[in-house]
Amino acid sequence: MPHRTTSAPRSELASRFQDVRAALAVESPGALDRMAALAVQALDRKELLVAAASAGMAVLVEHLEWAVHRQAPRMLAILGAVGHDAASAGADGLYAWAGAAVAHDYGVLPSWPAADIGMLMERAQHAPNDAALALGCALGEVCERNGKDAEFAALQAQMSGVEVQPGVSPFWRGHWSIACAWHLHSFGKMAQALQRLEMAQALAAAHGLTRLGATAGLQRARLIECRRAPAKAVALAEQAVAHGDPAQTPLWWADQADVHSRIALNALDFHAAVGHARRAVGYTQAAGVWPGYQLAYRASEAYGLLGTGAIDEALARRLLGHDGAISVHDRRVRLNGQFVWVDTQALNDRLTQGESAVQGSAAAGAALEAALALYRGPFLSDSKEDWAVAARERLRTRLAAVLLRTLRSAEITASQSREWTLRVTSADPRVAQLIKLPEVR
Repeated sequence: MPHRTTSAPRSELASRFQDVRAALAVESPGALDRMAALAVQALDRKELLVAAASAGMAVLVEHLEWAVHRQAPRMLAILGAVGHDAASAGADGLYAWAGAAVAHDYGVLPSWPAADIGMLMERAQHAPNDAALALGCALGEVCERNGKDAEFAALQAQMSGVEVQPGVSPFWRGHWSIACAWHLHSFGKMAQALQRLEMAQALAAAHGLTRLGATAGLQRARLIECRRAPAKAVALAEQAVAHGDPAQTPLWWADQADVHSRIALNALDFHAAVGHARRAVGYTQAAGVWPGYQLAYRASEAYGLLGTGAIDEALARRLLGHDGAISVHDRRVRLNGQFVWVDTQALNDRLTQGESAVQGSAAAGAALEAALALYRGPFLSDSKEDWAVAARERLRTRLAAVLLRTLRSAEITASQSREWTLRVTSADPRVAQLIKLPEVR
């Protein structure tokens, strides 16, 4: 159980922060507005830690509830004004870092540095459980968006001991479960992702947390049910948006549109998919959110447009950012590597480097390390198309061969061998069937 340190007497504003924080955790009406007002008042009184904590908390909760951005612009201005030094100590500083970490990762808070995940996790060991879980929600998303798989594994291990502690807020347990589900989904671990989303839904139902329930239901519809049970996905999305309206919770409606777009893509109804995706983008614009929020919906639009045959300069410019990003020749569509970074090509390049490097050399180790950072799980794990299955097996086999070649070198230490093996088998357990795991030395 994490050690809890004592603290000096709180100021009146710091005490109010704790009260409003507790109100947010039960989704009390108006609590988010009260937290934003507290951030402004604390800045005026030059209580910078309270200002940073309140602003960070408002940013984080608005982001996690995925409904609308009303307070984020003002709160980001406050975080920028106080600076990251204001959050350098104390449990309340972790709430500031939680909101700032997500905002920085979306490119809207450049004045703060990127989150030092290891350092913040160390601070969380001495923080109250809710503060640790709030930080975990933010760092979990940063890890998921940036492929920091080893860091997420360590974070998950630490949070697993926190989330079961008595008195932990169901609000933060639920949102941490949603963060876990996204990461598990990115690794193709659908059953585990579904368990996490069901846990969040159960917590929401048991404790009357409507917004948590809506968010969990929508993510379950998008990530899990769209492919395996389209009718259920539609029903989950309809139940979720029924608790809001397009003006107050436009991002919920964006996700509902995305559910329909994904279902249409799976059914090869590309024109419908494009229409639903564009509707989703429209809701994000109405929500006043950061540009990065549109990426998933733009991707669905891109797939739909490709399916309709609308492959031209306008498509390349709008969706990929450069006229030359897509090339069309002899009825073949390709991504131009001069303008577009492709993860599978980058992985293949690193594997080629590993295969050609001298066994046991620093170059071989560096190539494997870079490949493991890119390999987050089986290629298109939920696709049963012949071409996808073949590509999945090629990548898996090449990675296993490079790993085995590197592990057989006498230059590799036992600890490094264990780390690489655990990382690759965690991302894709079937790799273990292709290699003989090294004995512990």
